[in-house]
Amino acid sequence: MSLIGSLLLAVSGGGRAGSLEPAGRRSGPSREGPALDARPSGPPVSLEMIAERAKLKAEAARWAVQRRVLEARGADFETEIRPQDEALVARAKALPDCFVWTLSPQTALPDAETMETIAGCYECLAAAAESMEALDRAGADRDLQQQGMLLIAAGQSALRQALFNADRRQRDTDQEEAFRWLKQQTAGRRIYVPRHMRLNDPADPAQWQSRVEEARRLVEQAGTDKDRADAVRGHFDTIRAHAERVDAGEATEEDWAAIDRAVATLVEEFGVAPGSTPMCEALELAVDGPPEGIEVGPALRIALRECEAWLDTFEDDEGEDWEDAEPEAAQAASA
Repeated sequence: MSLIGSLLLAVSGGGRAGSLEPAGRRSGPSREGPALDARPSGPPVSLEMIAERAKLKAEAARWAVQRRVLEARGADFETEIRPQDEALVARAKALPDCFVWTLSPQTALPDAETMETIAGCYECLAAAAESMEALDRAGADRDLQQQGMLLIAAGQSALRQALFNADRRQRDTDQEEAFRWLKQQTAGRRIYVPRHMRLNDPADPAQWQSRVEEARRLVEQAGTDKDRADAVRGHFDTIRAHAERVDAGEATEEDWAAIDRAVATLVEEFGVAPGSTPMCEALELAVDGPPEGIEVGPALRIALRECEAWLDTFEDDEGEDWEDAEPEAAQAASA
């Protein structure tokens, strides 16, 4: 078994639900707040994890091209190639469902230009995911949220198309997870995403650089409304402060009332999704909910439920059987 093949076996991820299927019909953008009674199917998706994995895959794709050049000129494997191979695979191993297929010895890689487009599409998806997280942390208005979601839609669609163009038919975890996040959030936030959610409406992979710039612009724009951002930050600080009292066993009914008010304000007035990463991070220490006899509103009930599911996504994986692993990883293991 080759070095890369043996290492890739440890980090391969199985196919997951969330393929790029046609989206259901929607009547158009809604100006209402997030649907508190909406329950998106499947476990919540972590944009932070998508961004981490996609950035690593972009780096690995570019390294694969450089690696090919080094091999062609007879570079010393032990000093010029092996260390970077091992470093990339070790980083992938530390992330759930992160298969760096561009390093698989069983994969025939396309030309350098195509590989750069694929790397760029991974970079674009990472930038889009990070910009959406920044928008949520800043309490961005619904127009900006929609722009962020449109960017994620374009990013995942372009990545899928780039892989298809390169005859890469295996599923990509981050493309599928980004698509599933959009399906969940269009329902939860009642925000319409009209483009790049169908197979017959692919985004152009070649436009990845302009989308990366758009992601940066969105982050900058979200920070321009200082009063709004400060207000949102203040409500999150309130939640965290009272959640610390919950965790310490010192919480009273007044603490839960303060958390309840802050969550309701963020959801109903600022349009923050109950299951967004900033909300879950703020509520983490209070995730078990109030004791019996203390009533809280629907926004907090939904947020606590989503936070619990969100935390479950960060539990350590127990690993998968070989037969459940991605086909290329199983092939690499037997090489």
